[in-house]
Amino acid sequence: MPFKGIGYAVPMGSSPAELADNLQTLIDCGYDYVEVEPDTWRMWVGGRTDRRRLKQLVDVLDKFRDRLGYTLHLPGETNMFDIADLDYHQRLLEAGLEVGKAAGATALAYHAGYRLTLPAGTSKPMQELMARERDILLSYADEVAGWGGNISIETHGFIENASYTAFPEPHARFVESLDHPGIGVCIDFGHSFLASHWYGFDYLEGIARLAPLTTHFHVQDNMGISAYSGGKSFALGRGDLHMGPGEGAIPFDEVFSTIDFPRKPVFMLEALRYDLHDGAPERMFAEAQRLAGLRGYDAEGMRSLSAAPMRLAQSLGWFAQVWRSLRRSRQGTIGLIIVIVHMFIAVASPYIVPYAHHDIDGKNRLAAPSAEHPFGTDSFG
Repeated sequence: MPFKGIGYAVPMGSSPAELADNLQTLIDCGYDYVEVEPDTWRMWVGGRTDRRRLKQLVDVLDKFRDRLGYTLHLPGETNMFDIADLDYHQRLLEAGLEVGKAAGATALAYHAGYRLTLPAGTSKPMQELMARERDILLSYADEVAGWGGNISIETHGFIENASYTAFPEPHARFVESLDHPGIGVCIDFGHSFLASHWYGFDYLEGIARLAPLTTHFHVQDNMGISAYSGGKSFALGRGDLHMGPGEGAIPFDEVFSTIDFPRKPVFMLEALRYDLHDGAPERMFAEAQRLAGLRGYDAEGMRSLSAAPMRLAQSLGWFAQVWRSLRRSRQGTIGLIIVIVHMFIAVASPYIVPYAHHDIDGKNRLAAPSAEHPFGTDSFG
């Protein structure tokens, strides 16, 4: 199968109850993945994670984990090119990865570094800034890959700030230089479309260049007109509009009928500001199925293949929740290890100790440690 599944960037709502309702609505529409954007809950304040909010988020996600997979959008404010506040930005990235791990996110959309508005950040060459960002990302890559996640560096489409991810070739070379399974590309089809029109590269060739490195998608549509004057405008078709596929000018049929994505990303729709209850998610799911089908994706086949594991997950739901809780708690993990060690000793002791607990050797009472008795003997020998 060319894709892991079809997903939707879930509206977070204003409360855990509203998020839970939205997740159930998307499940009813047929989606098997969602992307969460904790920033809308003020998950991160001052570079730190709000623990109360994190618990609320994980509690909701756990209720649907047998039916949904999760991806996550890292904090959009991180900028590893901001040298003056680099430590602050790196702490925010760490906080974002912490939430991604707790959520069990398989892909984490990451906004790459970009030059600040003049005159800030103009003294360093781009290659030096990219090398610093490369080192930072690699320092987290092993941990992220260890929990099954991937830092997916998103394509950039904004003309206000310069980033190498606006251009497919340097973006691809950067990820290739990292050469790590925990880091890939997130193609935001809308961003790349805007960049191709503004900077003049061939859109399909750019997508094809990034495709072998792609670990995540943001499928959204626009008219290809940058918001160069007066900001975003639906009426004028300007800006990063985040419309459903087929509502703008992006040639999605050409993309998915000609280009393969060998790393099997989730077909994630990032259509924003739609009412979940007016039929939009159903319409977009049908269109996503059609486009994914151009590359041989069969949603029903994927669902039948995953049905048995999901039933097993449902039957083991309580144990799975306990296991996830233990994994998130250092004290719980240590306690579990201690219990396992004691259980092993209890079961294996007859094979480890050559004497029964009731054996007596009167000739060797209170003997010093020796090869025969490594810990010596007591008053009964």
